[in-house]
Amino acid sequence: MFRILSKIILAAVAAVLISNSASYAQTCGKSYKIRRGDSLFAIANRTYRNGFQWTVIFNSNQSVLGSDPSVIYPGTRVRLPCIDGSQLPPPRADEVEPTPVAASAKTAAPSLLLVTAGDYEPYTDQKLPDGGLVTDLLSTAFKKRTKEYGGPKVSISWVNDWSAHLPLAIANKFDGVFPWYRPDCEAPNLIGDAKYRCGNFKFSQPVFQVLIMLFVKSGSDLKFDTDSEIIGKTLCRPKGYFSFDFDQKGRNWLANDQVKLARPVTVGECFKMLDRGEVDAVSMNEITGKDAINDLKLGGKVVVLKRPMSVVGLHVLTSKTNPHGDKLLEHVNKAVASLRESGEYDALVEKHLAPYWQLN
Repeated sequence: MFRILSKIILAAVAAVLISNSASYAQTCGKSYKIRRGDSLFAIANRTYRNGFQWTVIFNSNQSVLGSDPSVIYPGTRVRLPCIDGSQLPPPRADEVEPTPVAASAKTAAPSLLLVTAGDYEPYTDQKLPDGGLVTDLLSTAFKKRTKEYGGPKVSISWVNDWSAHLPLAIANKFDGVFPWYRPDCEAPNLIGDAKYRCGNFKFSQPVFQVLIMLFVKSGSDLKFDTDSEIIGKTLCRPKGYFSFDFDQKGRNWLANDQVKLARPVTVGECFKMLDRGEVDAVSMNEITGKDAINDLKLGGKVVVLKRPMSVVGLHVLTSKTNPHGDKLLEHVNKAVASLRESGEYDALVEKHLAPYWQLN
């Protein structure tokens, strides 16, 4: 907890220094309509004088941007939050809000139990405000949906052993688990973890999308402009983390032994191996990676590459044999969609991620 608070304080101090720039203050804290020829990198460069802050814009606008940050459309209006944590008010809805149904007409439904675990900053942890970003998104969405339309009562519990979640869900000890990644279940010849998840579980729509980035030593020749640059390299991702994205979209890096993958126990050890020159890059979600760099005081020695390796969704999973699974996923999808439409979704993302936007 003290580590989290110290990051927030450091982020706030750094943001004050940045906010003194007149050019910065002219653009952040407003909305912006995307124009032809724009990219998130270019917009971030104009807004924050740092194109690599494009991830701030992507994370803050998941309700209007798709899953591919390289594809944006002219006319789309995006929010440009100030990275000192100042939040924009939720945008006004263009359409009339749905009318809540009368209490007597609300559908009675069984209570459902969702389970998550901690030590997954900033997404889920009991020590984080409101249980972390994904926990807060789901809790707020359920409350809003139930108030307006009724539906099942969903409780969230904590079982701080990630390895136990999927086997217990298969045994229907609870109705769903979150937040978990979804492999490309439509891909042929699934193996390992991807085959296990796709074979046993149903998935909600993404509750949040996470950018998986490549971190390299400063001055590295590896730029990752194309996939071919990775062939023959040694990457690092900790043991227990998913690896299906190494073989998706026709890459087959691991399946064809084109890439070596180091699997130490911790995220920190991956970055220590990078610092010692034992691996070429660390493949990690953006925020966890930046958090580790900050903790290990590797700022300036390690940089994140511009192009994401993948964009993966965080989902609610339910066992294919759970009798309430379909009802749960329907409720999750409609509740999160309603939260996005109201503008509350983007405000919650800014609330939880703003302390991390200054980590480099």
